[in-house]
Formats: sequence, C-alpha cells, structure tokens
Amino acid sequence: MTKRKRYKVRDSEATKRQLVEAVEAILLEQGFAGLRTNNIARWIGKDKNLIRYYFGGLNNLLKTFIEEKDYWPPFLERYNHLGQSCHNELRDVFISMMQENFQAFDGNKEMQQYDTPYLLDNFLLN
Repeated sequence: MTKRKRYKVRDSEATKRQLVEAVEAILLEQGFAGLRTNNIARWIGKDKNLIRYYFGGLNNLLKTFIEEKDYWPPFLERYNHLGQSCHNELRDVFISMMQENFQAFDGNKEMQQYDTPYLLDNFLLN
C-alpha cells in the first residue's frame, strides 16, 4: 500500500491575521526599524511573498494594521451625525496624519532607537 500524500490546509484569513499580528508584535519588540518584509514573514514562519499576495505590499499591510488596531475609528463615529461628507473628510485627515507620523518615525533613525513601550510609558500615556 502506498502512503497518501498529506496536503497542507491553507487558511488565507488566518495567514492575513498572523501577518497583521506580527506587525504589532514587531512594533512592540523592535520598534519601527523592525518593520521589514523579511522580518515580518520570518516572524510567522511564512514566505515573504505572501505579504505582496494578500496585501499588495508592505505599505498596504501597515495600512491594514493601522485601520484594524487604531483607536481613531470609534472617535470618528462620534462625528457621524455631522453628515457623511464631513465624516469622510475627517477620517481622511486622521488617516493622512497617522501615515505622516509613521513616515516621520520610519525616516528618523534616532527615534527608532527608543523602545516603543518606553515611549508609551514616559511620554504618550501621561
């Protein structure tokens, strides 16, 4: 009798979730400097091409992380009564602001040297 070949069960939603969670874990442990495609894929033991396959690239993975983990959406919901166009405009302003903040940290090696929990504890959560 021949052995049957076992096929891996692939769960794309679970892989996407793992990638987003890896972004969070790397941010907390290594800071912005650790957010590299190879590093994220290695974190979950998957091929780096899955980032491009599922998200179209690192930037869209980071955008997904920000949209899912960010605290702004509930804040923006409070302004829903102002009308949809105002709500969308306000949302776009905050998304743009968060993207600019990320780019500023990403391009500033000095800021990347700080440990994220240190920044949260000493500056952002006071």
